[in-house]
Formats: sequence, C-alpha cells, structure tokens
Amino acid sequence: MLPVAICMAQQPFMYKYTIEDGLPYPEIDFISFTKSGEAWVRYSSGEALSRFDGINWTHYRLDELGLPLGLAFLSDDEFGVWFTCRFSDKLWLVCLTPAGEWKKYEIKLRCWLYFDPSDGRFTLMDAHFFSYKYDAKTDLFLRSDKPAYALKEMQDSVFYYLSNTADGSPYAAFKTSENTYLYRYGEDFQYSFISTAPDFKPIYISGKTISGLFWKNGQLQWWDGKMAKPIVVTLPTGRKGKQVRWSNLNYWGRKRNLSDPNALIVEDPASGIFYLYAIENNGSTRLLLSHLPKDIFWSAIAQDKHGHWWCGTSSGLVRTNQSQLVFNETTPGMVTGLHAINEDLVGNIWMGGYTGSGGFTVFDGDKLQRQIFGNQSMPVLPGPCHSASGTLYFFVEAPWGMIAIRNTQLIPIYIPINENGNPAVGFFFQPLRNGLIALGLVGEGLGIATEDGGLISSIQTIGKEKGLLLDNVLTVSEDGGGRLWVGRMSQGVAIYDPQRDTAITWLRSPDVPNSIGAMASCVDENGTLWLGTNDGIRLLRNARQFDYLHENLFDRLEKIPMPGAAEQRVHFLKNTEQYLVAGTPEAVYFFDKKYHGRRPRIFSMKFGIDIAGGGAEQNAVLLDSKGFLWIGAQEGATRIDLSQLQFDTSATSLVLTDFRAGDEPVPIIEHDLGRLPGSKRNMQFSFSPSGNDRLKDNLFYDVLVVRDGGDTLFRRISTQQKDGFQIDHLPYGDYTLQLVAYKHNVLSGQVAYHFRVPRLLSENPWFWAGLFFLLTGTPFAIFYQRKRHQAALEKSKRERDGLKIQALASFFNPHFINNSLNWVQSRYRKDPQTTALMGRLADNVDILYSNTQFGRAHHALSQEMKLVKNYLKIQQVRFGEALTVEYDVPEELGQFDHFSVPAMLLQIHAENAVEKGIRMGTGVGRVAISVRPEVAGCRITIEDDGRGRPFEVLRKNGDREGSTSVMDNLIKLLNSYNKEPITQKYEDHVFDHPERGAHGTRVHIFIPKNYRYEFS
Repeated sequence: MLPVAICMAQQPFMYKYTIEDGLPYPEIDFISFTKSGEAWVRYSSGEALSRFDGINWTHYRLDELGLPLGLAFLSDDEFGVWFTCRFSDKLWLVCLTPAGEWKKYEIKLRCWLYFDPSDGRFTLMDAHFFSYKYDAKTDLFLRSDKPAYALKEMQDSVFYYLSNTADGSPYAAFKTSENTYLYRYGEDFQYSFISTAPDFKPIYISGKTISGLFWKNGQLQWWDGKMAKPIVVTLPTGRKGKQVRWSNLNYWGRKRNLSDPNALIVEDPASGIFYLYAIENNGSTRLLLSHLPKDIFWSAIAQDKHGHWWCGTSSGLVRTNQSQLVFNETTPGMVTGLHAINEDLVGNIWMGGYTGSGGFTVFDGDKLQRQIFGNQSMPVLPGPCHSASGTLYFFVEAPWGMIAIRNTQLIPIYIPINENGNPAVGFFFQPLRNGLIALGLVGEGLGIATEDGGLISSIQTIGKEKGLLLDNVLTVSEDGGGRLWVGRMSQGVAIYDPQRDTAITWLRSPDVPNSIGAMASCVDENGTLWLGTNDGIRLLRNARQFDYLHENLFDRLEKIPMPGAAEQRVHFLKNTEQYLVAGTPEAVYFFDKKYHGRRPRIFSMKFGIDIAGGGAEQNAVLLDSKGFLWIGAQEGATRIDLSQLQFDTSATSLVLTDFRAGDEPVPIIEHDLGRLPGSKRNMQFSFSPSGNDRLKDNLFYDVLVVRDGGDTLFRRISTQQKDGFQIDHLPYGDYTLQLVAYKHNVLSGQVAYHFRVPRLLSENPWFWAGLFFLLTGTPFAIFYQRKRHQAALEKSKRERDGLKIQALASFFNPHFINNSLNWVQSRYRKDPQTTALMGRLADNVDILYSNTQFGRAHHALSQEMKLVKNYLKIQQVRFGEALTVEYDVPEELGQFDHFSVPAMLLQIHAENAVEKGIRMGTGVGRVAISVRPEVAGCRITIEDDGRGRPFEVLRKNGDREGSTSVMDNLIKLLNSYNKEPITQKYEDHVFDHPERGAHGTRVHIFIPKNYRYEFS
C-alpha cells in the first residue's frame, strides 16, 4: 500500500458506524477480518460479538449463547470462524461453524497460541513444545506425537510466552532471573539480552539477528540486535511528533499474535492531530493515517482485504479510504461555500468559495494556503476554466463580473455586454478548439470570447435574436462539428451553429413529452453528447450528425437510469479515460466505459457514506494534470485518486430468511416452500444478501411473485428493502418468488423459490361447473337421453354423428364459464367493476343455455360476436391498459342474424389470442377482429401481437389440444355433411421487432353461405 501524503489541511475520508447503525455498544476495542472480507468486532464490555458483511450487521450476545465473555476473532478455515479469550491460565477457543452452530473448547493445559508457517493454521503449544491442532473427526485438539522443538534445558528458566513476529515467524521466550532468551521455532537459534528491557517485543527475525521494540523512560525504543535507539517521528508538517503509545496493526491475511505491537500512534503537539505510523524492519516509520479519532483503541486498528483501515473507538467503528483526501470547509485556511475548482500551469489547485468573504484557497499538493486579494468580498460562482493561454477564469459577484488569474496574480476583467454597461457575468466557461472561449452568461444567453495577450478582450453574445431562448446558460459543450450545445436546468436545451450563426432551442414544458433542461454536459471521445438533466442523464449518440433543423432533440435523446434513483438532478459531468462521472445531490456515479453489457455498469459513491459532503455542487469538478479527480460538494472538496479507486464487482448470494402465510411460519427447504396453508392468503417474507467484500451496501433488488403462466401479482423494482414485504391476498395457483440483485446497475445474483396456494371450495371450477349443470342439466339430460334412445333404435350414422356434435358442443359450455368465474372469484372485492363483469358473464351464460336447451351446436354470427365482445371486455378489465381490442365489423350486425356459425368458434380463437399469446408475451397486447361478408359466405380474421404459437407446436404440424382440438373435430364432422367446408388457416409470426423478434398470430376463417348444421 502506497503511503498518502497527509498534512494538517486534509485527511482521508472517514465514515463512522455507531449505535444508530444498530451496534449494541459504542466502544469497540478489537476488529479483524475473515478471508472472505467480513468484519468481526469486539466491544470493551466483552458481552457481544458483531459480524458485518457490508450489508447486514449480525450481533451475538455471548451470555445468551453460553459462551465466554471477551471473545476476539482469531482466524477462519474450512471448519468455521474461530475466536479466543484467556482468563488467568484458562484458554478458551470457540468456533462458529458454517452451519451456524457455536462450539466451545476449554483448553485446560497451559498453552500458547501461534500460527504455524507450514500450513497457516493457528496452533496450540504447551511448555514442553508439544503442539495441538484441531481434528474435525474427533472434534478435539490432538497432541503431536513428538515435540516440535527440542530445547536445551536451562537452569532456573521459565517458559515466558510463545508468539509470532510481525512477519509471521514464530518464536519462544524464556526468562531467567537475569535474562530473557528468545528462540526461533524450528531452528538452532538463541539470543539473550539484558534484563533492563523485560517488555521487549520482537518485530523481525532475520537469520540470527532479532530486532524489535521496548518501552523505556516513556519512549518507544528500537533494538536492532546490537543497540537501542529512540524512535523519532517527523510529521508532514515538519514538526516532531509526540509518542502516544504503540499499537497493534491487524493486517488482513497476516498471521500474528493478537498483542504484539508493530505501529506507533503519534500526536502533533501544535494541532493535537493524531497520526498512525507503521514501524519498518529497520526501526524507521511510515505514515499510514492522519486525523485518527482521539478516542481510538490502540488494539483496534485493522486493514481489510482491499487495503482500507478500520479503527475501533469509544464511540463507534471508523472506516477510512486512502484514495480520497477531504478538504473540509471547517479546516483552517479552507474557503466556505465552495463553488469552483481550477488548476493553474504549475499544478496548484484553486478552490473558490461563495460564502463569507469568498475568495480562494490554493493547494500545492502538500498544504493549503488562503489567497487574499485586498479587502473586498469576492463570492466565486460556478463553472471556471483554464484557457489555452494558461489563464484561469472565474465568474465572481463583484463589479467586474469575472476575474483572471495569471502567475498567482488576480486581474479583474470588466467587459460591458449591453447598452446599460452591465459587466459580463455568468456560470460557465468552456475553451473551444479554435482558441475562443464560450461563456454561459446571465440574462444574455451565450457568449463567445476572444483573448488578447492571455486575457479576454471582447465578447460576442448570442441570444434570442438568433434563436437562443435560454435566459441563463449553465453549461456548454462542443461537438465534433464545432456546434455548441447549451442548457439551463429550468428552461431546456439549445444548439448554436457558428457556421450558420443560428441557434435552435428545445424548451422544457409540461406540455412537451420527454422535455428536459440541462445543467451539465460533455462530449466524449466517441462523439456522444451527455446531458445532466433535471431527471437523470440523457445522451445523444454521434451528436455532430444530428439534424437540428428537421429533428426533435427530445425524441432522439436516450435516458440512462442511475441505480435506484433515475430521477435525480445531475449537477456535473466529467469525462475521464475510464469513467463518465456524474454528480447528483445523493451520490457521485462512475459510468464504466470499458464495460459492454446489456445494462451499463454504473459505480456509485454516496455522499456522507462513501464520499464526504452533502451533495454535488454545480459543475464543481476537475480532472487535474496528475490524474486526480476533484469533486466539489457542500461542505468542501474531495480529491479522488482514480488509480486507487476500486469498486466491488463480486457476485451476490440471496437467501430467503423468513416466509409466513398469515401468522404461520413456512419451512424454507432449499428453493421449494411447498403447499401453503389453504385459508391463509396474506404473505410476509424477508431475504438477506451476502457477498459485498468491500463492506459497502450498494445493492438494489427486484422482487416479484409470478404465477405459473406469467401473471405477476407482486412487484417491487429497484428497491433497497430486504425485509417486511407483505402481500394481502393471493388467489390459488402455483407461484415463484423471484429475487434479483443488481450491483452497480448490472445483474449480480438471483434466486427463485416455488410455492403453491391451494384452492378454496369457492375457487374450485368443478364447484361452479356442478352448480351450472345443476341449473341447466335437466333439459340437457332429457335432450341427451332422447338422442341416445333414437340412436339405439335407428342405429343411424347421422344420429350418432349428431350426438357427437352435441357432445363436442357441450364441451365449451363450462369451459368459458369456469375460466371467467375462476378469475372473477379471485378478483372479487365488492367493487363496481365486478358488478359489470357479472352482467356480461350472465349474457354469455344465457346464450350458452339457449343453445343447450334447443340442442344446437350453432347460432347466429351476431350472437357469437356478442359472446366474444363480452369475453374481451372482461379481459380488458382484468389486464387493464395491457390489452387493447380493435373491431372491424359492419355497423349493422343484424344482417348476420340468419348467418350461422359453430357456437364458440370465434370465442375459442379470441381466448387463445389472450391466454396463449398476449398473456405469455411482454408489454401491451392487441387483439383485432375483422368480419367481411362475401358472395360465397363470410370471411373472419382474428389477429394478436402476442408471443405467437411456440415453435414446438409448429414442428408438430400445428396439432392443437384442449378446446381448439375439440372445435377442430366438430368442424371436421360438420364438414363431412357439407359440399363447401368451413376452413381455418393460421399465419404464424406475422410481426417482427428488433427486440421482441418474430411474434403474433393471425387466424383466417371462412364460413360458406349455405352451410348446413342439421342432418339428423
């Protein structure tokens, strides 16, 4: 890890987790990390342990678990996560197994812990150098067959302790009355030194040389194997640091004793700022952190797997990020109300403030320095620039309107831009490729400035007289054709073409669809125009080819939704080599330009959590000459080292943690929840993600409950909610609970759980079918028995076929009724829609009852159309705006009263269009029905734009099942008695779409004019 140059003026970004984040206690005195990156913390009370995976805090009360108090993380392996604590001579080891079981082991022998370099595992060793390692088969710590080291007996010696150095080398310490002897494990090595340093702590062992630390006369001393020397720390300010105490640094993946020091906490006596220094193997020091919390616990400093440091304090857990330097406005010398960031020719960063006396603060890479230009207040406005001549330009609220800075000298610039002599003042500068400078001016629109001798000398204005209808211009970008794109958040977007000296404006208005206003913009290396708007980011590909005279910009812009918050206002945009950076009031977003997936990958850093400040300032962004990205925010500025910037792209695991039907818990067995209690239709569930090894919650979720067949009955899109989901009512059926996690706007993990809601009696179609047949069955039974009797007496083929026709026709009577009543029953809430639906359903029942009563398998086309329209009206209520219906039918259906069709012929095809086409597809569906009388008969067309018949059906030559097959058999039988047959012809995949592909079905039906249905 590279050291960060830190001085009093700036500090790494720090975020603190406190009891407001759910911690049970504020004082954290130990922290460490597992191999997978999870954090484990211990509290000074010793009563609890907490695990943090970046998303969830999990707290374990040790007394409630029957575990010893004061446990601290030791290591993790395939057996679980290990913890340890020691009371007097009693050593405890505790394991949390992968199955979630807590197991504890009391080590009654006098043993010491160390990490074996041969396998990296923690090991116990007794005073006779027998080692003990965990054995999973016996669930015991088994002793080695022979001692690991044969030590020569020393008179009057006492085994002092066993430990590891900072680089992992194990060693043993023995004490006599005069000396302490140190032995390197496994080698014939012995070293002794005088007893005046009894608290000597070895840090490094190399060959037969040992070096380390000891405390003497209130100062930390370094022993290099031959002599001792004080450790002196020179702070970045040049002052000598005051030693506070030594500390333990717990590096991720580095095995060492829990109590050996390897770092030093130092205080700046002038400022009182605490610094953390690592102690190197030659006694030198290396700066790690500045601005340590004053209430830090010396034993609670750890580095995670990505190099970030975490500190336990008496008020919470602090996370630091060395890739960010924070310049807070409360720091002495820093401007307040930061509005502008710029860089001069020698790499100094100029930060302009608006509040107080305004003015500037300059950062030279090491320290901040306030720049005072006289006694006049100078509030600095947004949008500065560095011109081709090397001059810095800022707009200011001063009599001149703008200022130039050359060679650290401030030069007021006054250029009147109207007949009243008002100075040029605005909110944006943009250098152009031709050496001119574009200005966003207040009240005047766009300005084009010319420099003379490195200073702006004249300004040409472009306003309403040339078509630019924006009063104030907040952003300007130049496309590949030299045209200038300008915007204002509250008004709209415009383009100015210098070749034609003409501007076109697209104004933002509630009456104009997709209209937007822009505050930020840029053109990337591919010629794409990016606009930061009032509700997210829009882009225009190949902007130089846009025909502004004939095209509507708002129709051409593409919207790029940001993770979880597509409607955010965008305050700045900056194009870098790898990222397109966008700042909003909530976060800074990094569009990964090197990622090419179905969805753009967008990394995010939330203000107050991942980056300092309360929101992005207007166009306060700079990519400096060293590659650092500067972000201006409320309360100060942040410098981000893009070379150290890392984001979590690991996969996410989702697990359903709780599922209830009513108040009854449902067992979660893998991915099948089974059959739920029949009478409990309200559901509650929660889930938990894992896998964020950078310990930041940056996930959004799609949560859906989908009924088998395609209906989505519950939907939460792009939510960060993980628990407390409720569904008031689910009708019977088979369901899938789908959980999908998105990290940085791309799919990171998904899981599905299946369950079944059983039918109630009132939801059973056979119940309604029985009720229907009970009401209509008597006349049908008499008719059916009469036909059977005639068939038995006459044994006529026509009569047998007639019975077949009746049997086939009767198939359809309960079919539609069952489907409709089933859905109406699940929908019923005593609302007006249900009353209308029941009325239409009653009409259809009357039609079917009439056919049954008179033994007919046919009826008038007008009756069939009434049946179809009632059905489709019901479906339109069911699907809402997702279903549209079009009719192309002669206005007078009465002319078809004497034109008969097989009953349910059109109804079946309409139902197939809805149930098998549109419902199985995506988006809005359409059903169109056309009726055309011809001389020889009637031609009917039914068309839908659903998914189309599946390919497996087409491969089977169009074989159909269910009601469609029954109707085919009925028509085939009727056709056998008619010279001119009824025909049905299918057209598959009649539409094509670049995203949906081939889809849709069209059915052509022709019914001859003199078709006969009675032949008995």
